[in-house]
Parts: sequence; C-alpha cells; structure tokens
Amino acid sequence: MLKWTCHPIAGLAEWLPAWQALLKQVGGTPLLEPDFVLPLLEHFSDGRERLLCCGEPEAPIALAILSPRRGLAWETFQPSQAPLGAWLHDPRYSFSQLLPGLLRALPGFPLVAGVTQQDPAFVPRPENGGYIETLDYIQTACIPIRGTFDDYWSARGKNLRQNMKKQRNKLEKENIATRLEILRRPEQMPQAVADYGQLESSSWKAEGGTAIQADNAQGRFY
Repeated sequence: MLKWTCHPIAGLAEWLPAWQALLKQVGGTPLLEPDFVLPLLEHFSDGRERLLCCGEPEAPIALAILSPRRGLAWETFQPSQAPLGAWLHDPRYSFSQLLPGLLRALPGFPLVAGVTQQDPAFVPRPENGGYIETLDYIQTACIPIRGTFDDYWSARGKNLRQNMKKQRNKLEKENIATRLEILRRPEQMPQAVADYGQLESSSWKAEGGTAIQADNAQGRFY
C-alpha cells in the first residue's frame, strides 16, 4: 500500500516546488498553478484543510488538498470558483493504488474520500470497482486552439452567426459603437473586476447572493 502523510495547510508554501514539479509532469493546467490555488485558500479556506502527500516529499507521487465534510467524509478542496479539485498525481499510478493509503492518513476515522471534478484530459477516469465509485458531473466544452479565428467562426452554427450579426446591426441602428478592449496590466484588474461585478450585481445573480462584487470574497479573489 502506498504511504501518505498528512500536513497542516499553513505549511503549503514549503511544498510549492514539489507541487509545481508534479503539476508540470501531469500536464500543467493553469487551474492548479499555485498562483490560482493560493488565492483560493486565502479567500475561501475555513482553516480545516490538510495537505496530503504520497511518497517522498522531495519527489511525491501525489499531492492533494482535502477538506472535511459532514459525517466521516473528506473531499478535495474545491470552492465554486475552482473548476477542478485540488489533486495531482503521477499518471503512472492509478486511483486504485492511491486511495486506500489516503484514507488511512486522514485525521479521525474517515470512511469516504472524494476526488472531485477531475479533467479527463489530464486524469483518465478510473473504472468502478473495489474502493472506487465514480459519478458523472457535467459535460464541458473543449475548444482546441488551431488555425485562425476566422476558421473557428466559420465552423460555428449558422444560427449563432446570424444572431450575432443581428445584434451588431441593432446596436448600430441605435448608434451604439461596439469595441473590444483587452486589459493586460495588473493595475487595470481591480477596476475591471469592479465593472464586471456591477454587471453581475444588476442581474439574477444578485438575488441569489452569488454575484461578484469588488468588496466581497469573490471580488478580492479575482
């Protein structure tokens, strides 16, 4: 059985070189880069998370951030702002090899460990059986970046292209000029997030309390 060790999340900074090395090995998605994960923890952590390491700290087989849930369950740290659960593992090892030792390393007497929303482009979906049961979540779109934008747009559906053209024509008739403005400088981001939050706060999201605002946790994270 592969051996896991459990560590306080407050010491995550010491593990960042190993985290980045493992991330590079498994594909390098920006959604698990420290620059994304650390702000998630800063703004959405409740302090009970743990860092789990499988193998030697200098060259781990797997690293994960897990949070306790109700009952005797733990799952990967994943606030709603994160598309993927905080989990990395060497693709030469399978979930059936990794999970038994993980349960033994968690505090208390856990019966279930959930590894949430893994991207099949980086982590092959395991077969059900033994310790493992998988659940469908959602289908997500994937847009490969090949060719030019004109090539991409010409391959879109006819209705979409016509509807976009109608919307542009309507704006022109109302003397509303459209433009694409790209903001790249760090000092421009606070105002961009504030402007976006103003749009969300005037929509249905405001009623549900999920709108981004410049002064709430989501706004500070973004």
